[in-house]
Amino acid sequence: LVDNNPISFRAGSLLFLQPNLVRQWQDISSDLSCYLLVFQEEFIQAFFQDSLFIYRFQFFHSGDIAFVWKCERDFLSSVIDACKTINHELDNLQEDSHHFLRSILYNLLIKINRKYIDQCGFSTNLFQNNLGLQLKKLLEVEIKNYQKVEDYARLLNISRTHLNNISKKAFGSSVSNLIKDRLLMEIKRELMFTNKSVKEI
Repeated sequence: LVDNNPISFRAGSLLFLQPNLVRQWQDISSDLSCYLLVFQEEFIQAFFQDSLFIYRFQFFHSGDIAFVWKCERDFLSSVIDACKTINHELDNLQEDSHHFLRSILYNLLIKINRKYIDQCGFSTNLFQNNLGLQLKKLLEVEIKNYQKVEDYARLLNISRTHLNNISKKAFGSSVSNLIKDRLLMEIKRELMFTNKSVKEI
């Protein structure tokens, strides 16, 4: 369950979850094994020295809160091998382990992104679109404080028109639609997972 929405997946799948979602695992077969890569803000800042690193990948912008990708066996095997290498390194830490782990994670995530872009026919422009990615990150952090396009234009120090152009090019949607979608997600989450009344929310 992701924000109380059931997400079905089978063995041989990659599951991508957007930031700040409430997750609960149910009905998992006892013989199913998996690897979870969880990226916390402090880790991204310290490890990659790029606060937008995770936002650069197309598979986190599928439009769904959770995206299940059934990939081919050979590709999945290469992903599993990388996860095994990460596990082994974490169990046998050395002085240069952080460099080694960083290189594996870069390699793994870029490999997944390239494959995803190739299979879905997406543009690679998002990787370099810093303003678009900053907008996405601001929506995650500031949605409770700001709900107007002008607010986000001001936070990014650009005009409303320029921000809308960036949003449409990067995400195929206007800023106002991005705000509405993110606000609705937050409202639903507070209804489900807090004791606040409808009036308070």
